[in-house]
Amino acid sequence: MYEQAEPVRSSLSGPGSGRTGQQEPTVHLSTSTGRVRYGKAASDKQEDGVETSSDAYEEAEAVKRHATYTSADRAYHSEASGWRRARSFIHSHRSCLAAASAVVLSLIAVGLALACFINEEDTSHLSDTFNDRNQTAAMGCLGGKNKMPEPVQNLEEVIQQLQSVVATMTAKGQKVQEEIQELKTKMTAKDQKIQALEQRPYIERCESGWLGIPWAGLFYGSGERNLYLNATFTTPFRKTPVVTLGFVLLDDAVVKQLRVSAAVSSKSMTRLTVRIRTWADSQPYSAAVHWMACA
Repeated sequence: MYEQAEPVRSSLSGPGSGRTGQQEPTVHLSTSTGRVRYGKAASDKQEDGVETSSDAYEEAEAVKRHATYTSADRAYHSEASGWRRARSFIHSHRSCLAAASAVVLSLIAVGLALACFINEEDTSHLSDTFNDRNQTAAMGCLGGKNKMPEPVQNLEEVIQQLQSVVATMTAKGQKVQEEIQELKTKMTAKDQKIQALEQRPYIERCESGWLGIPWAGLFYGSGERNLYLNATFTTPFRKTPVVTLGFVLLDDAVVKQLRVSAAVSSKSMTRLTVRIRTWADSQPYSAAVHWMACA
């Protein structure tokens, strides 16, 4: 930005110039120090000789560095001034910025609410659509089931028949189980009844018959005569029965006295023995008794 100053010399001299023959003071401008040298010092330096080339080179470099520093300082000051102006603008418009921020946040909240509402409507719409599609698919499956091929329909009929048979057999089995349970109950009741009958003191069953002596079996002889007759029960008794006897037939000679008796000689649960007796001069032709055994 600065150029190196050159020494200034006056070209007018002599009597015609209106000045004395003495030269004007030499003015030397130094760019490195910003000082101007006047007078004898500059003149002496000029008289001593011109500066060397190395001094001139150093002064040129100094001028360049000063120009660079000056440019950097101006850029820094310009940037700092810009930040100061920005801070001042923000500070002066702080309330406006706060209001604008509130408005922006309100708009964002409203936008989010609208987005949620729209998203909810979309979800509901998608759910309704999905349900409609599922219903349509189910109806299609039912329709396809009605239109199944003949082998599949036959298989379905066989399965239904088997299920019906299984249900019928299950019902029959349940009925059989009920009948078995009923029979068990009846058998239990009968056993209890039999036990009660066995313990009763009165008659359970009776059996009867008759026994007779052969013709003239006791006619001949004198004194006491006995004839034993046996009878076997058709069904054995559970215990020894009670036996009763009664004459049903007596036939004897008229000239003699009638002397005849009958009694149970022995008895068991399977049989009995009856004794018919006569004595003295009695001559019976025949005799028969009726017996009854009860237990």
